[in-house]
Amino acid sequence: MMRSMYSAVSGLKTHQTKMDVIGNNIANVNTVAFKSSSVTFRDILYQTTSGASGANVATGVGGVNAKQIGLGVSMAATSVSIETAGASETTGNPFDIKLTDKNTTNFFIVNDGTQNLFTRAGSFYIDGAGNLCMTSTGYMVMGWQVDPTTNEIRKDTVSALRIMQEKNLTSAPEATTNAVMAGVLDENDADVKSDAGKIMNLNFYDDLGYQYTAKFSVKASGTDGKYRVSLSSILDSNNVDLLAGKTAEAISELFGTSEKVPNPIPLAMNGEALFGVGNTGTLDPVTGALSFTDASGIKTTYSIDGMGRLIEEKVDTINSPTVTDTKIYEFNNTTNEFVYTDTSVTPNTTETKKLEEVFGANAAYSKIGVNGINPKYDIAYNATEKTYVLTETTIIVEAVTEKVFGISDLNDTLAAAADAKIEEDTITANGITYTYNTATQKFDGSDGRTYEITDVLKISDTLREYLGLGAGADPSKMNSDYKFEYNATSKEFRVTRKVPSYDLVFNTANGTFESIDGDPKAVTLKLGDATGEGNVNEKGNFKNISIDFTQCLNYNNSGKSTIGMDAGAVDGTTGKGRKLGNMIGVSIDTSGKIFGSYDNGNTELLGQIAVAQFSNASGLEKVGESCYQTTLNSGEFDGIGVEISADGSSMTTGELEMSNVDLSTEFTQMITTQRGFQANSRVITTSDTLLEELVNLKR
Repeated sequence: MMRSMYSAVSGLKTHQTKMDVIGNNIANVNTVAFKSSSVTFRDILYQTTSGASGANVATGVGGVNAKQIGLGVSMAATSVSIETAGASETTGNPFDIKLTDKNTTNFFIVNDGTQNLFTRAGSFYIDGAGNLCMTSTGYMVMGWQVDPTTNEIRKDTVSALRIMQEKNLTSAPEATTNAVMAGVLDENDADVKSDAGKIMNLNFYDDLGYQYTAKFSVKASGTDGKYRVSLSSILDSNNVDLLAGKTAEAISELFGTSEKVPNPIPLAMNGEALFGVGNTGTLDPVTGALSFTDASGIKTTYSIDGMGRLIEEKVDTINSPTVTDTKIYEFNNTTNEFVYTDTSVTPNTTETKKLEEVFGANAAYSKIGVNGINPKYDIAYNATEKTYVLTETTIIVEAVTEKVFGISDLNDTLAAAADAKIEEDTITANGITYTYNTATQKFDGSDGRTYEITDVLKISDTLREYLGLGAGADPSKMNSDYKFEYNATSKEFRVTRKVPSYDLVFNTANGTFESIDGDPKAVTLKLGDATGEGNVNEKGNFKNISIDFTQCLNYNNSGKSTIGMDAGAVDGTTGKGRKLGNMIGVSIDTSGKIFGSYDNGNTELLGQIAVAQFSNASGLEKVGESCYQTTLNSGEFDGIGVEISADGSSMTTGELEMSNVDLSTEFTQMITTQRGFQANSRVITTSDTLLEELVNLKR
């Protein structure tokens, strides 16, 4: 048989294989991220009929080349143009991602449930469990998770990106911590000149995402460039004022300044009221020690030492003027009692003295009450100051006239009146009618005289305590935190708190902000801190809000002020606070980071798509379904991957990588392959003809 026939057969087979590759390329011309392949041929064995010989100098004969006859062709290799990127196809789908390579070929990492595979096909979707998956296979896309302690990406072993899991569907609320007052304040604004002032609302959130409204007002103070900023109420979503029932002092702690009431108090000096002995007690004005002597001549002295203990010393002033007995009472914060323990007997005995037995009533501190501490007040020991401090707990905001006023005239003309509620704006007693004049805030008598409020309405002892007044004090000299106010609708006089406020000062030369209560930038609305102090409700879910006033201007704006308050710092975002947010969208940036968008304006990092890079990407093995796996010649995957932006590469959403098959090249290769196949078939035909002639020799 002829060698040419076998060579031609190998040529047919090899060209057929090449045609198979070309056909596969053309079949996948529209396959996402498909990489075309090409075939390389090589010649195979040779039959040497005569070996080569070298030149012979002695005989003068030259060298002769070897005589070899080739035995055909075989496929040397199929190579994949894996590093050649396909063109971009715009889809608009945010989960379609195209890899754009800079220096290294990158691959998505996907998992089929048993192993990690690699793909360039970035057509993804969210499955029913919230996982990011390949659209074609359902293989899970792998990446890095968010570290819950730092809220940053933790580049650890890749895992499935479950971006729509339950914890990601909502964004936690945040309490407001910053606010800004900005705009133009015109001194000619009618609202600014009014008693109520220019009203501003600050909407803010607590830790739980509930929204509240703090109502402020700005009004002229009568001095150029100086205004008063006041907090009047804090309303919840049900329009309930959280400041209702708060004293002016308590509100001052939120916004404004006032001194604590009262100052640390000494021991009471009325021994008869406290201990049932004669009122012979004396009070040391320096040490605060209380001493009194009973009928038998025993002098008892009570004092508070530096450790907050009650020291009781007894002296027999008649028989032996020395200390005859000393007891030390320790203060129990739980029971609010002073406790003395006698360790000289078995079993030990204890003796207690209640606070009201030590802190009693005298002219200066009558708020405490003779028969026990008034429940409106609280006595607490300050271990740092070594003093006992009396503080107010709760108090009514407004006192209805008929409950707190006794009706009296300096001449007893109204002594018989039952209350201070005015029918038809008048009070009639003993033939005289008193009509309240809302303009002058005085009473016009039917006898032609004008009466001050204090002439007609005498303040009661209850209200006197409320206002911090001593016996017989004129109501006009009441605590500056309070004022008389007449309610024309209910025909009642009420005592109401004045709203604590701050001085807002502008530079009178250029109208720029100068200070707020002496501070060059901001004051704090003290809704709550780490200890819970200052909270306006019992939940303790507020944060203090720093209010920045530097953006305010004092200009002429044709009598119209544009000032207002907004949550957040000057940058518009820091400390703004937010409600609980529901997810409304997902986006992926160029580095593969996945972000969730929420209807509260927040954006949170949910994870990051990792990519794999290989020393020899062409060495990867195709396993179908647009995926590859590693081989000994591709390099291994370390299980972690890299960030695509590390070498300048990127991801583009809304686009897919198309197949890199070039039809013009494929058709050209098809022509050459066809001609090669055709030529080899002709070799077989010709060889057959030669063999036929050889057989015919026998004839």
